[in-house]
Amino acid sequence: MRSFAQMYSWIFNFYPNQFIAIVGPLHLIILAQIFILFIIARFLFFPLMGKDYDVAVMTGGFVGVMLRNTANAIANVESLNEKVGL
Repeated sequence: MRSFAQMYSWIFNFYPNQFIAIVGPLHLIILAQIFILFIIARFLFFPLMGKDYDVAVMTGGFVGVMLRNTANAIANVESLNEKVGL
């Protein structure tokens, strides 16, 4: 286990060039995740569940949850309800 002094020195010795080296691969991972999620939601989840309004709302929630953010899922569902709501 690291001591407080070791953690403090690690946090404040983090240089911007180290951050820039991490940003590129993180963007690629996020873009790949979004692309794969789109393929699964559009061509697998939506058609197999029936292609109606309820499935569109569930697919919006599915996309939000799969992007690891419950607030995003709720916002997707509310947005779909406002646009096409019953």
